[in-house]
Formats: sequence, C-alpha cells, structure tokens
Amino acid sequence: MTPGHVSTRAATDEDRAFLFRLFATTRERELAFLPLPPAAKEVFLRQQFDAQTRDYASRYASAEHAIVTHHDAPIGRVLIHRGHDELRLVDIALLPEYRRQGIGTRLVGVLIAEGREKKLPVRLSVLTTSEAMRLYERLGFLSAAENDAESVYRTMECPV
Repeated sequence: MTPGHVSTRAATDEDRAFLFRLFATTRERELAFLPLPPAAKEVFLRQQFDAQTRDYASRYASAEHAIVTHHDAPIGRVLIHRGHDELRLVDIALLPEYRRQGIGTRLVGVLIAEGREKKLPVRLSVLTTSEAMRLYERLGFLSAAENDAESVYRTMECPV
C-alpha cells in the first residue's frame, strides 16, 4: 500500500452503510463466541451500532467525524472531539486489511502533534483487551489514574 494515498474527508449520511460494515469488523472476535445464527448477530450488531452512534452524537456533538480513505475508497473512520482542555480520540477504526500498516499510527501521531502544538493532552478510552493498547503505549499514552480496576475500558492520556 502507498501511504501517500491515504487521506481523510468529512463523514456524510451516505457513509452509514460503510460505517456499519466497519463497526461489524471491530466486533468479530466478540461475536464469534455467541451461539446465534448470522441474521440474529446482524440484528444485535445493528442495535449496538445505533446505540454507539446515538451515544457519540449526544456526548460529542461537535466532534469531527472523518472517513479515512485510500485512493478515495473508504477504509476507516476517525472521530475527534476538540475540547477546551483536551483533544479526545473518541473512535478510530480501520478495515482489517488496512490494519498494522502504519495508518493508525500516522493518524494518531497527527493528533498528538496537534495536542502538543495547542498544549492540550490527547485522551482516549480503549478496551483493556484491545490490541490497540500496544499502539497507544508505543505512542506515549499512559494509563490515567482514575481507571477503575474492574472496568473493561482503560482511560489513557498522551501528555503534552
């Protein structure tokens, strides 16, 4: 893949089908263990997708929602909330065939550089079982002190 052909553009309503497909790829490991027929899994996924979409819209109404593209084809998404005291990486996801190629590293790196320029920490929450935790740790993110030991999510921060 040519990294120079990766860019972002604003998400639109026309991206909803792609965003659902992308969301489904991020839940494949979890759903593999559910003893449900494929149609029931899709209903479950659509409910989760709709709930996440509503949650993000209510908590991060002014967030920048971008579609990551490769040669103009959608391959991922980035959702960033720029607050007065932080930059929050709300969500980042890539289709499986585009993972582990440096794209996520580059996208998060751009956000970290923006945080340093603005003197704002970059914060995120990540599933404790997610493979992305290694990426965030490698990029300088640290676990935040307020993490609940029993939480399935870890709050992380890349200080300025």
